[in-house]
Amino acid sequence: MTDTCSPPTTISNNPQISTFLNSLATKTQAEIDQMCLDWYIQDSGAPTDAECCPPTEDKAKVDERFELVDDLKLFNPDADVGYRQRVPSKSGAGQRCVYKGGKLLVGAPSGGSVRKVSPNGDKGELAFFRDDQLPWMVCCNNDEANCKLFYERRPSNDGSCYKDPKIGMICGDPHFTTYDGLYYTFLGLGEFWIIKSQDSVFSMQGRFTQYLNTGATVCTVYVMQYQYCDGVGTIQLSLMKDYIEIMIDGQIVQFDTTPNQPKRTIVHKGANIAINSLKDISIAFASGFAFRFTYDPTVINMVSQLDPKLKGTFKGLFGNFDDNQDNELTYPNGKIIPKDSNDKDIFDFGMSWKILCEDSLFTYPSDKGYESFHDNKYVPNPIKVAVENASPQAKEVCGENHECLFDYTVTGNREMALS
Repeated sequence: MTDTCSPPTTISNNPQISTFLNSLATKTQAEIDQMCLDWYIQDSGAPTDAECCPPTEDKAKVDERFELVDDLKLFNPDADVGYRQRVPSKSGAGQRCVYKGGKLLVGAPSGGSVRKVSPNGDKGELAFFRDDQLPWMVCCNNDEANCKLFYERRPSNDGSCYKDPKIGMICGDPHFTTYDGLYYTFLGLGEFWIIKSQDSVFSMQGRFTQYLNTGATVCTVYVMQYQYCDGVGTIQLSLMKDYIEIMIDGQIVQFDTTPNQPKRTIVHKGANIAINSLKDISIAFASGFAFRFTYDPTVINMVSQLDPKLKGTFKGLFGNFDDNQDNELTYPNGKIIPKDSNDKDIFDFGMSWKILCEDSLFTYPSDKGYESFHDNKYVPNPIKVAVENASPQAKEVCGENHECLFDYTVTGNREMALS
C-alpha cells in the first residue's frame, strides 16, 4: 500500500532529480536546444489511452476521475486551475487538464498535456520525472519552437472526446437511483450485490441493517473487490461512531480521527482513495468506476460515477446499465419485473440479489460472521407511504423532496430525513 499526497510545488527532494536539475542549470541555451531535439527524436510519444479532459472547469470539479493539481504555476503559469487523472490508464499514462476562464487551455506554452507516466502510478517518481517533467523543463524554457516540440510528443487534450459519466446513488433508507436513471426504494435487510460484474473486474456488495426499531433499513458497510494486473484488491468502508472506517485487503487504515485532518490520498493496486475528511471518502478505480461516500450518523450515503464504456458489463441492485429502464429490475435468473412494480414485487426483486455465504466479500468483526447480518424471517414494515399525504411536520422539514418525506414518514427522524 502506498500512501501519497499531491506533489509539492517544487519538483522533488529526490537527490537524483536534484542532480539533474543542477546539471541543467549549467547548460548553455544551445546545449539545452540540442537536449530538447534529442529527446524529441528519441521519444515515441505518450500512450493514447489516458482519460479525455472535461471540456469545462465546472465538469472537472465534479468528475471523480480527476483531482486538483498543486504544481500548476510551475508547468502551466497561464492557467487558473488544473486537474489530473487520478488513476493511471492501463499503459500507466495520465491526463493533465488545465483551465483559464473556465475553459480548457490547450497547446504551448501553458496548456495541459498528457503524461506518459502518471504521477499516481507504480513506475516511480524517477520515471515520471525522466519521461514528462524533465522534457518540459528542457523544451519549454522560454523557447517557443522547442516548446512546440514538447507538445507534439505530449499533446493537450481538447475535451472533444469527453463523455459525461453516468450517475447512480444510494441514500437514506435505501433509495436507489440506477445508472439508467430508475428510482426505487428497497427496504431489504442483509448483504446484497449492488454491482456484480460479469467479468469479475469490479464488484460491490452492501450491508443493509435495520434502522433502530423502524421499518427502514440503511446501508452501513460497502465492500468493493477489483482486479488489478495479476492481483485482486478489496476496499471496505464501515460506518463508525464519528467517521467512516477504511479497510484495505482486510487491514484497517490507521489515521488520526480528530476533526479537521488534512486531505490524504492512498494509492493501492490501481485504486485511488482520497480521504477528503473523516466523513467524506472518494475512490476511483482503473476500471472506470468512481464513488463518493459521505457520512451520516446512521448511514453511509453513496454517489457513483461510471464510465459510459462499461455499458452492459454488470448486473445487481444497480440494474443493467444499457440505457433501458424497462429491464432494470432483473433477477439473477433473468426474470424481469416492470419498473413501476409495487413495493412487494420490488422487495422480492431486491432479496433475489442477497449474497450467499461463500460469495461474501466482507471482512467480519471477530465476534460476528455472515449469519449475524442475515434474517430470513425479516419483512419490512408494510406501511404504504403516501408522500402526498405526509404530515404537516414532515412537509415543514422536507418541503417537496420525495426522499426526505419518505424517510421522515417511515423513521420519524428529522436528521435522517434531511440527510
